[in-house]
Amino acid sequence: MGYIEKSLTTDEKIIYRGKGPWLHTFEALACLIVGGGVFFSHVESADTTVFILSFILFLIGLAKLIRKLTMEIAITNKRVVYKYGWLSIRAKEINLNQIEGIELRQGLISRMFGHGKLSVRGTGMGAMIFPPLSKPLEFRKFILETQSFEN
Repeated sequence: MGYIEKSLTTDEKIIYRGKGPWLHTFEALACLIVGGGVFFSHVESADTTVFILSFILFLIGLAKLIRKLTMEIAITNKRVVYKYGWLSIRAKEINLNQIEGIELRQGLISRMFGHGKLSVRGTGMGAMIFPPLSKPLEFRKFILETQSFEN
């Protein structure tokens, strides 16, 4: 049971879950495999530059994978929730009735791979900026439909 399930209030249910794009998972795994492979194959080597760079690449891949695996994004019938972090958790929430606007940023490559960035603006607060999402138009549609259903 994740953070969002634990934080649900009475009569609140999850309508839709957002996911990060598969391309980011592939990127993290590629960094882990290449960085780890080179790092562990050069442990006994004297080439410290390759050793250090491969270790940094491995750490970058590990950080990306942890961020991807610990990220939770959901639309409930009352709010939009974005949580990330593992050892230190950060959560952002906005009530559906406080949403003023939704901005989608999706370049050509993002459109080709089916991902993009959303930011949600609310009354009395700044923008809630999401990391790249898989199917951002679908996520936006669920926010708008849930928002109009609740009003």
